[in-house]
Amino acid sequence: MSLLIRNALVLRSARAAELELADVLVCEGRLEKIGAAAATDADHVIDAHGNVLLPGLIQTHVHLCQTPLLGSAGDVRLMDWLRQRTWPLEAAHDPETLYHSVRWGALKLIQSGTTAILDHATVRHTETAFQGILNSGLRAQSGKVLMDHEEHCPPDLRDSTAEALRDTLALIARYRRTDEGPLTYGLNPRFVVSCTDRLLREVGKLAGRMGLPIHTHAHEEPVSIDIVERERGKRPIPHLHDLGLLGPKTQLAHCVHLTADEIGLLADTGTHVCHCPSSNLVLGSGIAPVPELLEAGVNVSLGSDATAFNPTFSPWFEMRDAALIQAGRLGPTALTARDVLEMATLNGAKGLGMEDALGTLEVGKKADLVIVEVEPSPYADSLADGVIHSMVYDPASVRVRTSLVDGRVLMQDGEVTTLDAEEVEAKGREAMAELIRRIDAAGGNDTCQAARAGATS
Repeated sequence: MSLLIRNALVLRSARAAELELADVLVCEGRLEKIGAAAATDADHVIDAHGNVLLPGLIQTHVHLCQTPLLGSAGDVRLMDWLRQRTWPLEAAHDPETLYHSVRWGALKLIQSGTTAILDHATVRHTETAFQGILNSGLRAQSGKVLMDHEEHCPPDLRDSTAEALRDTLALIARYRRTDEGPLTYGLNPRFVVSCTDRLLREVGKLAGRMGLPIHTHAHEEPVSIDIVERERGKRPIPHLHDLGLLGPKTQLAHCVHLTADEIGLLADTGTHVCHCPSSNLVLGSGIAPVPELLEAGVNVSLGSDATAFNPTFSPWFEMRDAALIQAGRLGPTALTARDVLEMATLNGAKGLGMEDALGTLEVGKKADLVIVEVEPSPYADSLADGVIHSMVYDPASVRVRTSLVDGRVLMQDGEVTTLDAEEVEAKGREAMAELIRRIDAAGGNDTCQAARAGATS
C-alpha cells in the first residue's frame, strides 16, 4: 500500500531550521521518500495544498474513560476530585458506556492532531476500552488500572492484590504486542496511595520479567504526597524506586512537587515524566519544574490528562499552557516554542519507547504524521520559527486537516475517516446522560452536577 502527499511544507522536527516544500511518499506504513515525487502511481494521493506537514503529536497521559466529565473540573482539589467525581464516574461504567466514552475521546484526539497516546484506562471492562481504541486507529499504550488499597480505594474500583495480578496477566496474554503495533500493553498502577506495597512490588517484578512499560501518577499535589510519606515512610518517588518501579520504561504523570534529589533520581534511573499543565492549573496542583527536569536530563513529554481540564484533548493548548506558565515563573526563554513542540513530538516518542520510529520525519520511520493549516507569525526570524510560534502561542488558529497512523488515513481534509463523528458524538453524550442517571441514583450529587456542567459546555 502506497500513499503520496503532494505540495507539503515539511517540518521534519521541532528543531528543523527551515520548512521544505516537498512531496512525501509512504509505503507499507513507513516514510519512503521526502522530496520530489518519486512515483505518480501511488495507491492514494493527498494534496496538502501548501499546508504544514509535521510529525504526529503524542500525548503520554490521557484518561479516555473519563471523557463524559468534559469541562466539569474547577473549584476542587485533586483528592476531592477523585473521590467526588472521577471514581464515581468510573465505577458507574458498564461495557457499553465505557466503549462509547473511549470512542468519543478518541474522536477528539484525532480531530486535535494527536496520533499516539499513553492511556490510563480504568479498573473494569478493560477489553472494551481496548476495542474502542483499536476501532479509532490511534496508536496507543493502555492497560488495566490497578487499585487494591482497602482504605484509599472505593469498593467498586478495588481489586484484591491477587485479582489485580490475575486479570492483568490474562490481558497481557491477549493484548501484548511486540511489533510496535497500534495497541501495546502497559502496567497501570493508579498511584502509590491506591496501591499496596505488595501490588507495587509485583508490578515492578512483572515489568522487569516481561519488559513491560509502567504508567502511573506521582507527586501531583501535596496531600497525596503527605499520605504516602506518613504511611510508607518515604515520599512516592523514592518509594517507587525502592520497590523497583523507576527506570527507562516508566512514565510518571505530573511530577509537580519535586525536590532536587528526586529530580536527580529520575534522571539517574532514566524515568520519563509527562507534564499536564492544564490539569495542574485547573486543580490548583502547582507548576511542574519542567526546565529543571530537562536540564537534569529527564525526558519530559506532554499530556492533556482528561477532558475535565482540556475539553477537546487539544495538544496545542497544552503546549501553550506549558510555555506560558514557565514564562511567568522563570522568564520568556525558560521553555521556548521549539522546546514544547519537541515535548509533544520526539519526547513523546521517547516516552513510548519509540523514538526510533516516531517523533521526527525521517525516511524509514513510521508514517504517523499530521497536516495542519496555520498562519505563521510574520515577526519570526524564519518561516519555520513563524509556524512553530503560531502553533504554540496561537493554538486557536491551528486547523488540523489530515492525520495518518502507520500510513493509514485517520482524517482527511478535516473529516475523520475511521469513525462516524456524528454517531460517536451522539453515543458519547448518551453515555454521559446514562452515567449521570446512575450516579444520581447512587447519591453522587457532586459528580452529577459536575457532569451536567460538562454536558452543557
